[in-house]
Amino acid sequence: MIKDTTLCMGCMNDKTYDGPCKLCGYRDDSPCIPAYLAPKSFLNERYIVGKLLSYNGEGATYIGFDSAAGIKVTIKEFMPDTLCSRKKGEAEIVVNPGMMPLYKTYMSEFADLGKSLMKSRGMSHIQTVLDVFYENNTCYTVYEFINGITLKTYLANSAGEMSWEQVKELFPPILTTISLIHSAGIIHRGISPQTIFVTDKMELKLT
Repeated sequence: MIKDTTLCMGCMNDKTYDGPCKLCGYRDDSPCIPAYLAPKSFLNERYIVGKLLSYNGEGATYIGFDSAAGIKVTIKEFMPDTLCSRKKGEAEIVVNPGMMPLYKTYMSEFADLGKSLMKSRGMSHIQTVLDVFYENNTCYTVYEFINGITLKTYLANSAGEMSWEQVKELFPPILTTISLIHSAGIIHRGISPQTIFVTDKMELKLT
């Protein structure tokens, strides 16, 4: 289902004029990858899907908007490309022949991880999970939207260096958070400068 909206699909800010977005430069006629959800797709009767942010062998990540709460979000879609596919113009995912048992097993693990992370909402240095739901023959996890840049980009903008004073202030809270989620049985196997964000409040947050 496609949702009528005046939001820019690149940054989810109001856009009531024609042409590229004055805030992010996104154009409504920007090319899309057919295998993934089209911008303005509407999920779970509340989430507007924006542009595709990233994708890998497990699935895709989109910028989104929660029309019920009135906030930007990040939407992750389970879509292992070796087990399933999507036809152009369709939202429903089609599982490859003979792959349904494996697909369901991995999708269950994807959903369970999201539900486990929802219990960690009190941890301010990990990206908060807001919702987990099934639709389009797959599963979606909705995360808070982080205003900030990756640690990789931050370092690139700072000649690749941080002062000891910055390190001493920024890193202990996120290291404590990592220890807590590991103690809860959740192992993050992708910690890197690309999965750690420096927020607009100058805090580190793990995605």
